[in-house]
Amino acid sequence: MMPELLGQGRRRMLIGVFALICAEGAAAGAAAFATRMLFNALHGQQSLPTQPMALLAISGLLIALCRVAARTRGERMGQHYALDIRHALFNQGTAMSVSDVSARRAGYMSLRFVGDLTAFRNWLGLGLPRLLAAVVLIPTTLLVLGWMHLPFIWVVAPLFLAALMAIGLGGLKLPSMQRRVRSRRAAIAADMAERMPIAPELGQLGRRSLEAKRIDRRSRRLISAALTRVRHAEVLKSVPDMVAGCSAVAVIWIGSRHNLDTGTIAGALSALGIALKPMRDLAGVWNHGAAFSAAHKKCVAALQRPRRREAPGGRQLARNRPLSVSFVDTVLPPISGLNARISAGSRVKLAGANGAGKSRLMNALAGLDTLDGGAVTLNGENLADLSQGSLRRSIVRIGSNPAILKGTLRKALTLGLDRRPDDGRILKAAGKAGLDAMLESADDLEYTVAEGGRNLSAGQRVKISMVRAMLSRPGLILIDSSAAQLDRSGIQALADWVAHQNATVMASEQVNLPSELFDQKITLDQRQKTSVTQTTLPMRMDA
Repeated sequence: MMPELLGQGRRRMLIGVFALICAEGAAAGAAAFATRMLFNALHGQQSLPTQPMALLAISGLLIALCRVAARTRGERMGQHYALDIRHALFNQGTAMSVSDVSARRAGYMSLRFVGDLTAFRNWLGLGLPRLLAAVVLIPTTLLVLGWMHLPFIWVVAPLFLAALMAIGLGGLKLPSMQRRVRSRRAAIAADMAERMPIAPELGQLGRRSLEAKRIDRRSRRLISAALTRVRHAEVLKSVPDMVAGCSAVAVIWIGSRHNLDTGTIAGALSALGIALKPMRDLAGVWNHGAAFSAAHKKCVAALQRPRRREAPGGRQLARNRPLSVSFVDTVLPPISGLNARISAGSRVKLAGANGAGKSRLMNALAGLDTLDGGAVTLNGENLADLSQGSLRRSIVRIGSNPAILKGTLRKALTLGLDRRPDDGRILKAAGKAGLDAMLESADDLEYTVAEGGRNLSAGQRVKISMVRAMLSRPGLILIDSSAAQLDRSGIQALADWVAHQNATVMASEQVNLPSELFDQKITLDQRQKTSVTQTTLPMRMDA
């Protein structure tokens, strides 16, 4: 759900900003009257009165303080809203299925967290406060002018109205311009996010010049759209300057025709300055509003994407016990109509050609993917009714793509565990998994692991997932085909560990674990209507 714009105390912050803008308007009006009194004193060759001078100085200080306070409050308001959006997007991401997340380009996902958040922050931090400033300070200017000399209003108000209409009508084009810039910027972000991680390989494939031309082509389109938007916005910002000049001429002309004193004319000219900045900022308000509107539509669409069915406070599985698994007319493309039962404690070899659905089946069992139809039960409980915490504690997955955040090796080996074990236990499990050589060459558990484990080999990442499994007490062990990247000693270590586990095991045939470990074999075949062949193996040997 999209966070409320003025929720979480932001309405109160906005009221505070409005109060500060009103105080700024009052101080600006007082400064205009003080200016009139001082100019009258100068024109009459009198000594300068102390009170108007003090009032002018205090007004200037108050205006400065109010602007700083309003801008700070507005920025805090914008940052708080951006934080709420960030939480909403991340929570949505954690609730999406892995297949849906993998279907999104990395650049577009990062844009939600960078470009769009800037648009949200700027609308609350700059757009709304500046809109309020215009609403308060432009009428304040007219009020001060009318107080000084009523005819001033009759000539200045039409000029202000013309400027506001020009800015309003011209601003109608900004949303489409903003969407065009945003779309082209997103395309470049997605292209760069896709290509930078494999830039050396692209160079080796001889694609450097081709990719450079692609970047140039997209960048030229982005630059063209950005310049068009900036030019249009700057034209709108220049309208108040033209109107200010015309208004100043009108004030002087009225003053001359009506034989007004110099102080009144100077005060009126000073009052015109009150409206100049907020009127100029209105073009920026349109720009921020257009960016906010485009980002809001995309963010709403992102938050409405399908989520995995989760059961808050759902059912719990019995811990430290092997799980039975049943597939009932399970539909999970490319798998359709899968029916099979795996008894608790069984060890199943999962076979099938590439693309048969083995990895997606394991994703679904781990609670990371959503079924398109049918059901999966664990110990008789529907998978959709089980809590994420229960699935995390009862099911482990071994493969070359475990979730790894940048940090120490200790953090990588224990990520996802309810409680971090002591270093002795971690080192013992790492030794069993075959990470001895890595621990000897690195700074033990303080070794820095890059994001995603990029500075580790595929086999080392598999062993990290093995250590996590060893430090858990799972009821179901899933061994993905990517675990085949283990070396011979790693395969043997995995086989030895599996043989001693009181858990149900499902392992991809590609991992090449010893056949005597298994008692069942499930073969997924897209060519067959049933999509599965389940056979019982002749014998199973436990080490």
